[in-house]
Amino acid sequence: MTAVLGLLGSGGAVGRHVAPLLVDGGARVLLGGRDRARLDRSPGHERVVVDVDDPHGLERFARRCDVVVDCTGPARRTAPRVLRAALAGGAHYVGASGGELLDGPGSGEFGDPDGGLCAVLGAGMAPGLSALLPRALAAGLGRPERLVAYAGGRDRFTWASAQDYVAGARDGGGRSLSAWSGGCRVPGALTPLTGAELPFFPGPVTAYPFLSAETERLARDLGLAEAHWYNVFDGGHALRALSSPSDGDLREAAGRLVRAAELDLFGRTPYQLMVFRLEGERDGRPHRRTLVLRADDSYALTAAFTAFAVRCVLAGEVAPGPLPADEAVDARTAPDRLAAMPGVGHLRIVEDAPPVEEEDAPPVEEGVL
Repeated sequence: MTAVLGLLGSGGAVGRHVAPLLVDGGARVLLGGRDRARLDRSPGHERVVVDVDDPHGLERFARRCDVVVDCTGPARRTAPRVLRAALAGGAHYVGASGGELLDGPGSGEFGDPDGGLCAVLGAGMAPGLSALLPRALAAGLGRPERLVAYAGGRDRFTWASAQDYVAGARDGGGRSLSAWSGGCRVPGALTPLTGAELPFFPGPVTAYPFLSAETERLARDLGLAEAHWYNVFDGGHALRALSSPSDGDLREAAGRLVRAAELDLFGRTPYQLMVFRLEGERDGRPHRRTLVLRADDSYALTAAFTAFAVRCVLAGEVAPGPLPADEAVDARTAPDRLAAMPGVGHLRIVEDAPPVEEEDAPPVEEGVL
């Protein structure tokens, strides 16, 4: 029987990449949104006008679906609404964003009262791959001990993604400059790296330490002694926009970030890099694993993981109940399966690597003005 997938947000930066992946997977795809003209721009089998602010309309939409795929935003506002409607309508849920909802207060409200439906949140780049890929590295170690991660590059921000990013930065009091050490978060343990030559990145960048709730949960789950996470900025405008006073209107701050990211990107090639080095023991001996993922577009990369999570739900590989995406899918097999997805440009794992700075990776080409 052909699965019916309901895609909300198909006209957005992530949704427009997700739609063809769902169609190519052989499912019947219903495109839902309030702007019919935008719906007509994406591939699908049927268009349904539905508003994310209409809970009854969302529930009616969900009743027609096996899985509701949520690419709406900003996720902090829309994800809870879509999730509740999906479960009320008897559909599984996969969200490209919203993973932070399960790491904060009130997460228990997202359970399925009947216990049979899956709810996968945060099936994107971060949160999502940012924790799944370290879990994949940990699966090859007997005892993981120390994680160092660099993630970022240069890319545009949409209005919705900028609002989520700014809101996350504002809510992260005590997480900036923090590290995981000795079983807890240690505020102020790290300092920003300015003009740093980081492994695999094409030139000097700024790396800003930030221990997210997701990384903290990951470190606790894996029993890590240390975890250092750095958000990487290739260009100074976006970081300065984020470093401006944190009070004031969220929408204005998001607008500044959108414009700043465009300045960083002007005349240059967009890219995203995720570099993870995990040290520990294998068979009683020290061992190091390094994973490198490179993509040309962060939104296409998010779409790849979202579509992959949908496939896992349809295949019966995901346990029922609300789960962050990094815990919902099988981390042991995910890298090989994700590497074949459109939007994932380069993904490899190096075993017992020399110091990661000595590794090489395909270069990122610059644009020409």
